[in-house]
Amino acid sequence: MVAAPRPRQFQENLAATNLPGHSVDALLAAGDIDGARAEFERLCLEGLDSGDPVRMTLEKWQEFRLDLHRKAKLAS
Repeated sequence: MVAAPRPRQFQENLAATNLPGHSVDALLAAGDIDGARAEFERLCLEGLDSGDPVRMTLEKWQEFRLDLHRKAKLAS
């Protein structure tokens, strides 16, 4: 599988962004599928080992998504 070409502005924004998962996107954009897979696995394990489990309800998911959107806007 080959990564789809990304617009220049997206690549510049990606390079300047330091959000979780941006490293996977960057590796995919560079065509490093194995590296992206390894980084994705590392991030997943990091998330699983990040603390006590939280029971996720629909409300919690909505709060989680809103928080991620706020953080993404602050980072841009």
